Amino acid sequence: MKLLLSFILFFFGEIFSQDIPSTSTGEIKFYVDYSAFKGKEGKTYQEFYLMIHADQLIFIGSENLSNNSRDKNASFKVSSIIKNQNNEEISKQEWLTNALLNRDSIDLRTLVVYDKWAEILDPGFYKISVNVTEQEHKTSGYTEFKINVPSFNEENLSASDIEFITRVEEKKEENQFEKNGRIIIPNPWRRYGLLISRLSFYYEIYNIQNPDQDKFLSVDYSIINQNNIEVKKLSGVEVKKTGKDLSIIHAIDLEGLNSGIYTLKVEISDENENQKCSLLRNFEIIQIDYLSNNPQLTEEEAETSGKLIEYLATPQEYNIYKNLSLQGKTKFLMSFWKEKDPSPGTIENEYLQSIMQRFNYANQNFGWGKIEGYKTDKGRVLIKYGMPDETESYSSEANSAPYEIWTYTKDKRFIFVFGDTNSSGNYILLHSTKEGEISNYNWKDYIRSL
Repeated sequence: MKLLLSFILFFFGEIFSQDIPSTSTGEIKFYVDYSAFKGKEGKTYQEFYLMIHADQLIFIGSENLSNNSRDKNASFKVSSIIKNQNNEEISKQEWLTNALLNRDSIDLRTLVVYDKWAEILDPGFYKISVNVTEQEHKTSGYTEFKINVPSFNEENLSASDIEFITRVEEKKEENQFEKNGRIIIPNPWRRYGLLISRLSFYYEIYNIQNPDQDKFLSVDYSIINQNNIEVKKLSGVEVKKTGKDLSIIHAIDLEGLNSGIYTLKVEISDENENQKCSLLRNFEIIQIDYLSNNPQLTEEEAETSGKLIEYLATPQEYNIYKNLSLQGKTKFLMSFWKEKDPSPGTIENEYLQSIMQRFNYANQNFGWGKIEGYKTDKGRVLIKYGMPDETESYSSEANSAPYEIWTYTKDKRFIFVFGDTNSSGNYILLHSTKEGEISNYNWKDYIRSL
C-alpha cells in the first residue's frame, strides 16, 4: 500500500475522552481515527486513518540512477482485525506499507506518515484491533478500541461523520486518499493550531430532496469549548442543491482560540423541504500558550519553541536557551512568556496572544512551497516586529524584480525591503534601516541587475 509522508509539528500530550482518536501502546506510537459514510444496500462504508511518526521507522538507503539521488525506504506491516459484539472475527486485513524518502537532509522528527483503509460493515458495535510492526527491527505498537457504526436514513436529510483533514490536493494519479476527484489528506490525531491554523474537514450530505441548481441548503458551523460556550460561529453558509448527495470541504480560521478541547457542530437545513440534520465531533487546538504552560514539554516541542525564542529573545537569552537541558528549557519558556506578559494580574497573556496572531498570519500568508510562513523572512519580521504601519508593493516596474517595502512608525521610523529575486514568489529580506538587521543601501541597483 502506498504511504504518504508529510511535515508536521509534534505535540504528545494525551487528549480528550469519548470521541477521540485511538493511541497505540508499545514501542511504536501511532494514532488511528475513523469516519462513517453511507454505503450501498444499507451497509456503512467505514474508513480508518493511521498516522505514525517517521522517526520510529528505519529508512534504508538505495541508489536512484534516474536522478542521481540516494532514496531511502522504510517498510512496516499493518494488520487490522474487526470483531462483532459476540467477539466473532468478521474481518481481517494485513498489508505491507512502504514509505519513500528521497532527500537526505530531512529531519525525520518533522515527518509523519499517513495511511488509510476501509471496511464495508453492517450498522452496530464493533471492536477494532490495529497492530503496526516495523520490518527492519521488528518493533511494534498496538491499539484496540470500540466503535458504533451508524446506519444512514434512506429517505430524510442526513450526513456522514466529519473527517478532520490536514489538506486538500489536486488528483494527479491514482491515490488511496482520493475522494470525488480530490486528494483528501486526513488528520488522524485531530490537532490544529500552530502549524495547521485552519480547521479543515470533509463530510457528505445525503438524501437531498428535489435537487435544483437554483436552490440552496443552509449550513451553520459552530465551535464550542469545554464549558459548552460557543466561541466561534459561521451562520447561513449556502450550499447549492446540485445533486441528491453532496461532498463538502470547509475550513474555519482558528485565530484567537487558545489551546484546549473543542467540539465542531455542523447544522444543515433544507428550508424548502423543512428538513434538518446535525453533526458533532471533537478536536484539539494547540497554540503557543500550550508551550508556555505545559510542564512536560518534549524535545520536539522545546525545539519548535526555540525557533520562536530565536526571533523574540536577545542573542544572549537564545544562547542560554540552546544550552539548557529539556527541563531547563521548559522552565525558561514558562519564565520567558510570563515576563513578557504586560498584565500579569489577568488570566490572559496579551503578549502571547499577539505572537499567536502574528504566527498564524505568517503561516497563512507567507508560506512558500514546503516552507512554512513563519520560517520565511517576511514571517520572521512580522513575528518579531508586528504588522507594518505601511506596505508598498511594486510588482510591475520595468527592469526590476518585484519588491515590497514595509514601514514601521510607532517608536522610530524604519523600513524593511523584501525582493522576489527569482520571480518565484519567495520574498527575501534585502535591506532594513532597523538596527541589527541586514543593511544594503544599494538594494535598488541589485534588483535592477537581476
